[in-house]
Amino acid sequence: MISAFSAVNRKMMNGYKNSMLVREFDRYVLEHPEFAEKIPNNALIIMQMDGDEEFNQWAKEAALKVAEKRAAYNLHNYYRIKTSPLKN
Repeated sequence: MISAFSAVNRKMMNGYKNSMLVREFDRYVLEHPEFAEKIPNNALIIMQMDGDEEFNQWAKEAALKVAEKRAAYNLHNYYRIKTSPLKN
């Protein structure tokens, strides 16, 4: 059985991972504007990590939940950005 404390810790860790991936994505887009030009307006971008299926599922669910509240996103046109696990 998973304790409530463990569930909160996993949620916090997933939030941290997502924040770091978004930061890296933003940096990449700034350094490679030609990449950004290929992303359609209102595309939903979902961060994913190779080998971390728990995070990937959490990130997809979290992004879709936010997108459902905002009609501006095109839910049929979302991008999964995959990366290797974060390094300390």
